[in-house]
Amino acid sequence: NQNREVIREHFLTLKYDLHHEDYDAFFNAKIEWHEELENIADSTSYKLRQVLFKMLHEAELLNVNNAIIPA
Repeated sequence: NQNREVIREHFLTLKYDLHHEDYDAFFNAKIEWHEELENIADSTSYKLRQVLFKMLHEAELLNVNNAIIPA
């Protein structure tokens, strides 16, 4: 899963906080490889980010402060 790229990189570099800006940077980098992502609405991008962070919290990979919880 590509989302693990960001979490793994942060964890390995001891950056335990995951911010919405990190997701945005990840998403923007993926646009370079998948140009069709440029066509999605801002509201869709926002919803994708929102759902992803919710999933990370529910999977107990992030705490309430968006800090990565080590396995």
